[in-house]
Amino acid sequence: SGYTVSGVSSCSAGTLTAATRSASPTSPTSASSCDASTAPTNGAVGTCTSSLASGSSCTPTCNSGYTVSGSRSCSAGTLTDTVACKADSPAPSSASPPTLKTPQKAAAEKTRDKLLAGITDKKLKKKAKLLADAAIAGEKVKKMTAKLEAADAATACSDYYTKAKLSSDLGACVATVSSRRRGRSLAASTYQVNVFFRPSEVTSAQLTDASNSLKAEGVQGVTTESSVDPIAELKTVDGVDASTMTTFETDAAAAADTSWAVGLKGGPQAVLACASALFVIALGM
Repeated sequence: SGYTVSGVSSCSAGTLTAATRSASPTSPTSASSCDASTAPTNGAVGTCTSSLASGSSCTPTCNSGYTVSGSRSCSAGTLTDTVACKADSPAPSSASPPTLKTPQKAAAEKTRDKLLAGITDKKLKKKAKLLADAAIAGEKVKKMTAKLEAADAATACSDYYTKAKLSSDLGACVATVSSRRRGRSLAASTYQVNVFFRPSEVTSAQLTDASNSLKAEGVQGVTTESSVDPIAELKTVDGVDASTMTTFETDAAAAADTSWAVGLKGGPQAVLACASALFVIALGM
C-alpha cells in the first residue's frame, strides 16, 4: 500500500528483470479539505460546505440589505476566509427638502383658502389658486391668449393644449365665448382662451414654442405676456370677495417679503448674520 508498480517483471536466459515500484502521491483525504460551512454574520453559507476541497473556493450569501465582500478558499487543509456581509448604503433621497413656512406665509395661505371658498367655478378656482400662490411667493405669472373655435369651454382648453403641444397639467386655462357666428351651431363659437403659468412651470422658450405651434395650426389671436401681476389679475376673477381680497393682498405682500430670506441657506438667521456683517463692513469704510 502506498506504492505504484512501474513496468513488468521478465526473465531472459535465467536473468530476472524485476518491475520497479515507487511511492504513490498522497491521495486527497479529509485532512486536505476545509470546513467552510460557517455562515458569515448577516448571511448564509451559500455554496460553502463542511468539506471544501483543497484548491477550491466558495461563495456565502448575505441577507437582504447587505452585500458580500471578500472571498473564502481552501489550500491543503487551510481555510482562507475574508468574507464579510456589509450593510448597503442608503439610497440618496429624491424627496425635496421640506419647505420652511413662515408665519407670514401661513397667514397668507389661510386668507387664500378663504378667498377660494367663495369661487364656485372649478376653472376659475384653479386660476385663482395659481395666481394667489404666485403672489405669496412674490412671483409674476406668464399669460398666453388665443382664439379657438370649439363646442364648449372645456374643448377649447383641451384644443389649446393639444395645438400648443403642452401638457394639460400645466397652468390654469379659462375659456369664454367671445363671438358666435349667426346661423351656425354652437360648434362655431369662438372662445377667448386665457392660460396662466407659474414661472416654474414653463420657460420663456417653451412659451415661444407653444405660441409658434398654435400659429402653425392656424390659431388666431395668439399673444403672450411674461410678467403679469397676479394680484391685479386675481381681482378680476368672478366670486372673489373684495374685503377678503384686500386682506389677502396685505398678507401676500408680507409673505413675499420673507420668502427670499427663507430660500437662503440658513433661513432668516443667515440673512440677519449677513446683514450684520455688511453693516460692520460699511462702518469700517
